Amino acid sequence: MMDIGESFITDAKDVRTILVKLLEEKEVDAILGYEIRKTRMEILPKLITESKDLIDPLPLSQYFAYNYSRMNSASKFYQKSMRAKFPKAGLIARPCDIRAFIELSKYHQVNVDDLFIIGIECPGSTSPQNATKQLKAKELDPEKITEEKLIDDGLEITIDGKKEVLKLPRFDNCQRCSNRLPRIADLTLDLVDGKARITIKSERGKNFIEKIGLKGSSDDLKEKRKAHFEQLETNAREFAEKVFSEYENMTDAERFNKFFSDIKKCRLCGACINACPLCYCPVCDVQAKRKAKELDDPVLYWMLKMVHMSDACISCGKCGNVCPVKIPNDFYYDIVSRRILEAFKYETGKAVEDLPPRTMKAIKAALQQ
Repeated sequence: MMDIGESFITDAKDVRTILVKLLEEKEVDAILGYEIRKTRMEILPKLITESKDLIDPLPLSQYFAYNYSRMNSASKFYQKSMRAKFPKAGLIARPCDIRAFIELSKYHQVNVDDLFIIGIECPGSTSPQNATKQLKAKELDPEKITEEKLIDDGLEITIDGKKEVLKLPRFDNCQRCSNRLPRIADLTLDLVDGKARITIKSERGKNFIEKIGLKGSSDDLKEKRKAHFEQLETNAREFAEKVFSEYENMTDAERFNKFFSDIKKCRLCGACINACPLCYCPVCDVQAKRKAKELDDPVLYWMLKMVHMSDACISCGKCGNVCPVKIPNDFYYDIVSRRILEAFKYETGKAVEDLPPRTMKAIKAALQQ
């Protein structure tokens, strides 16, 4: 019998067993699974209601290394494609997805109690497109890769039984992210050399692991992995402070010119809105006005989006990663998030009970102080 907070090491294939058992034991109605498209790097979320449809083996090393492709995320897919018919769902989610679920719950878009969450202990992610380019330059076949692993100086791949390192940085927002561990979860998952480190994080998770009889070996890596993620978070805080300080130390005119020169490049394509897990409106007025040719100014379009989402951003970085003209959207949102934290002591995605500063409850509470 294991207690909350305890962990064990098992084969990575047992992660699929957990998802299968969630369905078979009727713990959930559906699983947010995976679909691989053209190459192993192109992973999309998929609704699974029968265990036979769960891909085998699960593409865990790709998911850890690259995340879902393009505009896809676990939180966006669940909210748009699963919640209405299959609210009780099991899923593997990154910490930023979990922060999105926490924020969506405050707007009655998600009930986190409906979810059985396996949260990953996150190494960050890198660009699958850039990985493909480097593999092509090295004349390496991506379909011969058997494992990916993010390391300090790039992406280590196992191909034809040999290790190869691609000089790939993590996405900028991942380099700034000091939230490597899930805020809420039933279980957490860490991949180490083809093995899965599973940690019990809730009573529900504890009871389920006991129910299905899943056991592993003792976790002799616990302290080492704890130190590893603490170092990742320290590095991220130092990197973030460096890049934010460089921006803050500019003159007002320099900051404005940089900001304006970036956002005026906007093509009004809507990719950032489509990728954002917190853009949940069934009909987006900003998109509707753009399509109706009533909104054609890129600066106004960008600022409308910023004003709308400024206190909801969970720093997933999708808006920057999908931008076709490389506007560092995520950087500017992080700047605003720092301002909001300073002014209102509000951190998005931290806790379900925290009130967003623009809600009436938060405003009334502030007026009563």
